[in-house]
Amino acid sequence: MNYEFEEPKVHERMSLEDYVVRAAELQPFRIESFELIRAESKLDRGWALVRHRSSLVRFPDVPARQVEMWQKWRRINRQWYPVPPRELIAYPEAPALRDADQETRLERRFEESWKYRRTKNWSELYRLCDPQDRIMIDEKEFNLAESMIDYLSRELDWVEVVGRRGRIRVGYHHKLADPSLTKLQPTTTFVIEYWVKRGDTWYRDMKRP
Repeated sequence: MNYEFEEPKVHERMSLEDYVVRAAELQPFRIESFELIRAESKLDRGWALVRHRSSLVRFPDVPARQVEMWQKWRRINRQWYPVPPRELIAYPEAPALRDADQETRLERRFEESWKYRRTKNWSELYRLCDPQDRIMIDEKEFNLAESMIDYLSRELDWVEVVGRRGRIRVGYHHKLADPSLTKLQPTTTFVIEYWVKRGDTWYRDMKRP
């Protein structure tokens, strides 16, 4: 934890003195060495491959451990900051870990699913689900659940493929399809969809959250 690398919103609500006290109470690790191996960026997202050696503050007798990992960063007002832990899931892995060709293919598959959502073709959308999941998901129940929402537009944030697993972060602008609730205003909800590659084909992984 380092006050200098906290985002402006943290500085607004916490002084340096308070931050130091809080860090002393919560910091579980003591960094003994740190090395930046490489860095990549795309628009306002960044990734840094680092190698560090750390030990546990509360257990000094436990041997220090060396770890190599990609950190996720984001740019705010022309300055770079580490992505807070609670928001890491909303950011893709580093490009070096991903398969750009498969991401293009997965994006096309997603656009196919969006076409079925937009036209309310629930049966075809159901067939984009992982065949292993369809065994446990009743098609009629699936169609009923999907038909409860009117999908108006979508905002594709990013597509990520690592190995045979894919993730897509997308914002759906939608409203409830219930005629009695027509006065409710549409809203936009960002979700992460999980996908899996079976053979040479991408399917929605319905078992993932």
